[in-house]
Amino acid sequence: MQDQLTLVDEQLWLTLGSKLEHNDYTGIEVQPTARLLWGPDPNHRLWAAISRGVRIPSRVDAHMELIGQVVPPLTSPNSTPLPLALAVNGSNAFQSEEVLAYETGYRYTPSNNLSLDLSLFYNDYKNLRSYSAGNSDTTNIPYYLKQPFIIDNAGKGQTYGVETAVVWKMLDWWRWDLSYSFLKSELTSNQYYQEAISPQHKTSLRALLNPTPDITLDAWLRYVDNASAFTLSGPAYIKSFTTLDLRLGWKLNQAVELSLVGQNLLDNQHLEYIQETFTQATELQRGVYGKVVWAF
Repeated sequence: MQDQLTLVDEQLWLTLGSKLEHNDYTGIEVQPTARLLWGPDPNHRLWAAISRGVRIPSRVDAHMELIGQVVPPLTSPNSTPLPLALAVNGSNAFQSEEVLAYETGYRYTPSNNLSLDLSLFYNDYKNLRSYSAGNSDTTNIPYYLKQPFIIDNAGKGQTYGVETAVVWKMLDWWRWDLSYSFLKSELTSNQYYQEAISPQHKTSLRALLNPTPDITLDAWLRYVDNASAFTLSGPAYIKSFTTLDLRLGWKLNQAVELSLVGQNLLDNQHLEYIQETFTQATELQRGVYGKVVWAF
């Protein structure tokens, strides 16, 4: 449900709304939002918003049973003569993760060819997913021991930062997109779980060229700062990387377009993320491929 109210004609607008969702784990979840937009003239826009969002439990959170790692006997942290299986178990008591998000921003468009955006944000989290150690399972002796880690809602914290973006149409057929974001994460949990940390700095520069009506050339250069992820054997770190993607397109006619794309061209391979399923991380490799699009 959403409605927009005009507080001052052609200058001030208030948008109120809410999403209502029912699920079998936590019942009804209400996610309201309020947004205020002030436009003193067509070249300036100032806005602010506050919203509540949730991530409802999934079947994995409630019922998962996963052996993420087996520690050999008589090795750290397993001093027993039996293999130790580290298992992650879901919990029916797991509640929705919640965030209260505060945002404000400003857009300046001095001309039809240039726009500048600046936004600030602050997110307050609670009931974040965490893990606590359960009682050791000895029913499988003499084959192995099992140490379960139960999903709970012990995590909380804040993130805040700034995002900027500049769009410049240098020529009728040449456009630049530049963006930068800074993110500071202050998340806490218990001793068995360390929150994953997203990259603190991200920068992106894109060039989009149409030298002729039939030819397009796109270039995308981006930098991503260090990050970390959670694994059962401890935190895993993801190194910063810089990568470049290129695309050359040729439209043969109204129906057929050919394109040649190169991805991750600056190095052989690099790691961007580690999945929460505790599977082996996969590095993205340099690649080149061709594409044919036929529209009919």
